[in-house]
Amino acid sequence: MERLTFLDFTFVRVQAQSCYIGSDKGGWMYANQRPRYEVQLPEYFILESPIQHHHLGKLFDTKIDDTQGDYESLNFFETNEILEHFCQDKGVTDFLEQEQLEVRLPSFSEWHCAYEQDYIITSPGKTELLCDAPVMGNRGAMMDGRPRPNTLIGPAAAQVAAVAVHPKQKGVTALTSVPIDRNLPNVIARIVLSPRRTERSKVVPKNADFIATLGSELLWITLFGIIPSFLIPIMRGMQDYAISDWPNLLFGGLVAGFVSGAIWRPRRPTISFEMGVYSEEN
Repeated sequence: MERLTFLDFTFVRVQAQSCYIGSDKGGWMYANQRPRYEVQLPEYFILESPIQHHHLGKLFDTKIDDTQGDYESLNFFETNEILEHFCQDKGVTDFLEQEQLEVRLPSFSEWHCAYEQDYIITSPGKTELLCDAPVMGNRGAMMDGRPRPNTLIGPAAAQVAAVAVHPKQKGVTALTSVPIDRNLPNVIARIVLSPRRTERSKVVPKNADFIATLGSELLWITLFGIIPSFLIPIMRGMQDYAISDWPNLLFGGLVAGFVSGAIWRPRRPTISFEMGVYSEEN
């Protein structure tokens, strides 16, 4: 693991690689984590620990009484000010120009890849800012690691994605969102030095195969709901009831089959990088 230090900020080099985001589980409770897709990341550098108090003391050349711990209650605009000061250092500027890198908050895929490989130090119970749009589901997600642009309207336009680390259970995180202009407790941030991307990005296809999904759903609702609903009274010798009250049995079977989909359905296919489509936005 190679480290790089500027102004007391220690970055870890993450080699170019592929990683997978999301879940391929078919139950509806996992809908916001689907589809599972491949991300091909170029080499980048990520801050080993979140921004600390002593980092800002060094960056702004001021004395900070509390020199330990994460710098908390950050909002998105304040992190931009930190990044601007960081980029004013000549050593940083020269390195960025030489390597053709940009400075920003991490995208979720950059954060996730570094987290899975234990390259970064996380803080339990805290929420880390990202630079992605606060969208639910992986349709339209970038497949080269760049941030997902915020083209939303309404209240969501004033939000930014963030990842919350469970306070007690190691390895448990959740993707969430926070306001871009409001300070919330336990919100922290880290920096990445990532290659500048000028080419069009590949994204996860925005549309699924609706006909195939509908056919699969009808099959499993029939097997898990409708058939057992009629089979149980017949096996108990209540054939007349199965015939006379078929509407009630059909409705009950539909409900049972529908509810079963929340827990289990066959695994969904993973979207490989080659299956991605080119984004229309860039």
